Order: sequence, then structure tokens, then C-alpha cells
Amino acid sequence: MATFPPPDASGAPRDLLLKVTPPRVPRHLVSRARLLSSADALRDHAVCVVQAPSGFGKTSLLAQWRLEYLGLGVPVGWVSAQSQDDPGRLVQSLALALRVAMGRPAFGRSLFQDDRPGTLGSVTALLAELAQAALNVVLVIDEADRLPPASREALAYLLRNAPPNVRTLIATRPDGRLDIEDLVAYGQCVEIGPALLKFSLDETLQLVQARFGARVDRNTAARLHELTEGWPLGLQLATTIIARGADAHAAHTVLGDMTAAAGELQGELVRLLLVNLDPDDRDFLARIAVLDLLHPSCAAPSPASTTPRRRGWRG
Repeated sequence: MATFPPPDASGAPRDLLLKVTPPRVPRHLVSRARLLSSADALRDHAVCVVQAPSGFGKTSLLAQWRLEYLGLGVPVGWVSAQSQDDPGRLVQSLALALRVAMGRPAFGRSLFQDDRPGTLGSVTALLAELAQAALNVVLVIDEADRLPPASREALAYLLRNAPPNVRTLIATRPDGRLDIEDLVAYGQCVEIGPALLKFSLDETLQLVQARFGARVDRNTAARLHELTEGWPLGLQLATTIIARGADAHAAHTVLGDMTAAAGELQGELVRLLLVNLDPDDRDFLARIAVLDLLHPSCAAPSPASTTPRRRGWRG
């Protein structure tokens, strides 16, 4: 049976407090009209899943939506998922996030007194208490891909049985699927992928204008968009590189040689990629780097194998 840290005065384990604290919103965050929570393509769905690899601005988008809902007076509970979040810890995190968001110290008290939290019964109890709250709320779960399989199943159960006064926003990497295709098929869930998260040219121009004003002209901003292909992390790194060297009178001089900037950006992106890879994955990339074609069916060799497959075509 899982053990939980000592509770605070509210009955919640102390180590959950940081998990339910929303991140700071980036200073140069640009609200994109097509990705507003009130956009036609998003507003009528009970569940919204933002699913993309690292660097596509998933957390930033959730933070933007949180501000939008708070501006409408809607309570927003935030949970940052972790790999140690077994179902019991997940349910208690959700209850604490909602308690803080709604300003109701007694909300979910029974869940913190439960000797066996995390069963489907405790998830049902949480949903019942939410329904009785008679208050529209938004629940945000960031980095859901970190959750262990049992907790993903509990989350999927919550999504399928949530009362109509609850909207859930989730961010996850592609390998953190929640098996809720039925909700998508019935129009209860909308998924946002990398293609929608990329910046359009107009959005890049807006971003550059907001950060640099008249110091960077539209032509240079357009070249920056071409350089990064609208990738959010690429734009962030590129604008940071520009900001380090640009001044109010000579931004065009610093940005004139985009080739140099591209080289620095490329080196930084490669570094960020490799630093988070396992040694076996880095070794695999080194071995297949000489290939001129890699088919999806070409899998990484097992540790005992030293010879990579050159091609894996299937008839």
C-alpha cells in the first residue's frame, strides 16, 4: 500500500502543494485567436487534449487558457503530473487543486481521510462532490504523459464520467495516450496536435512585434519564421539569441546574417535534443546517421546487437 507524507492543517499531504501551483505565465506570451479557449473549434468540448512533442508550447497554451477562464470568473485547478503519481496520489492532487481553485477548504476532505485512495470509488466520490458544488470549474492536467498506466486509466475514467459543470484541459506527449478515442468520436473531446501549435507567419510577426517593437522589421521577422518553420521552441530560442545582441538602433545589423544565427540556433537545438536522450538512444542515432533512408519499421537494435538494420521495407 502506498504511503503518503504527513498532512498539513487542511488534511492534504504537504508535498502536493507545489504540484497544484500553476506555472508563471511567460512575459512575452502571445494569445493566438485560433487557439483561444473560446474559439469555435474548442469551446463546445468537455475535454481538450494538447498532444505534441517537447517544444511545441503545450504548457504555455494551458497557462494562457487558465488566464482566460480566470478572467471570466471560472475557478481553474492546476495539476502538474509526475511519474510517482499513483492513482491515490493523483486523486488527492486533483482534489487539492480544486479545493484551492474554488476557495473551499472542506472540498475533498473525505478523499484525504481515505485509507485506500485512488480506487475508482474515490474517483467517483470526487466527481460526485464536484457535481454537488453547482459551480462551473476547469481542471488542468499538465504533462499527463508522466502518469503511470494505472493513473492514466483512472484519469480516463474521470473524463468519461465527469459532470457537465467540469471542463478538463490536458497536455501530453504523443507517447502518453489516454485511450479516450471514444470521447473524440462522440465529439466530447478535441485534440490539438503539432500542426495547430506551430506559429503561422502572421502570428510570428505579432510575436516579434510584441517583443522587439520597431527594432525588428517585418522582413526580418518573416525570415525568422522561415528559419524556425513556426516551431514555438525554435522561435523562443531564436528571439533570445537576437535579444542578446540587438539594441534599439542596430537590430537589423545583428539580424542581417541569418545564416550565423541559424547555425547558433541549430547547435542549441541539437544540444537540447541530445542532452535528454538515453545513452542507448544516442548510440543508435550515431549508428544510423550514415543511412540515406530510415523506414519506420527499422527499430533500434537490442543492447546485444551491434549491427543496425540498413533498411526495413516490407512488401
